[in-house]
Amino acid sequence: MLAVGMVSLAAGQHARAADGPTQGWDGRVFVSVNGGHRWASGSFGYRDTQTVFQEEASARATFVRQGAPALDFAAGLRLWRHLGIGATLSALHENQPTTLSITVPHPVFFNRPTTGNAADSSSHNELALHLQALFVASVGRRLRLGFFGGPSRFWLHQQMVHDAELAPMLLPDMSFSLSLPKLRGETANPSAWGFHAGADLTFRVSKSVGIGGLVRYSHATVHLANALTTYRTGDAGKKVSMNLGGLQVTGGLTFWP
Repeated sequence: MLAVGMVSLAAGQHARAADGPTQGWDGRVFVSVNGGHRWASGSFGYRDTQTVFQEEASARATFVRQGAPALDFAAGLRLWRHLGIGATLSALHENQPTTLSITVPHPVFFNRPTTGNAADSSSHNELALHLQALFVASVGRRLRLGFFGGPSRFWLHQQMVHDAELAPMLLPDMSFSLSLPKLRGETANPSAWGFHAGADLTFRVSKSVGIGGLVRYSHATVHLANALTTYRTGDAGKKVSMNLGGLQVTGGLTFWP
């Protein structure tokens, strides 16, 4: 409803102010560069189990999503009146706090497992190409309001934990402890299609330059092999899901050549 109201306002302003043949576009094409922040919350993880000393041993890797700075490069082309098409290349790099927790049964006594934990950070890189339909209209003499949306292609480079150096210790008093001095991992590179939608507001400061802000929500889901299970068994058939994208707010410069 808010979007419909803003479109109506822009259309009304345009009808009252002669804006020339561009219908709100300051030229037939534009390019823009924006920087800002992408929000993310929650965690992603996977688990593996096996039998050790006739009891269940388990391992769980957990990655915490925190959000990170993001950078956009965009271009658009006016087709007819307010309407056009465009594309945006968006990049994000995030260091995710990562924990591996391993529980191992006692080698002598039943029901006396011990747990070892290790913490590190993992690299999470997203590259997305957003293909979009554009609607641009004037809001007064210098303001330009735009709406956009369409399909998105995401490429992910994600560090995955698949093992750890285990240092078990059985003391003379039969107490059992486990430490994990170092995590081991590999990089997964899946890709997936998703979608995006958003709005932007640009203030024209000269004939060919504007400044503005943009809000975009994007989403896709990728499926990755459970690295713990794959490393132990060689079977990559067990998958886990990770959500990509999120709410992003950026600001920057727009140029009309």
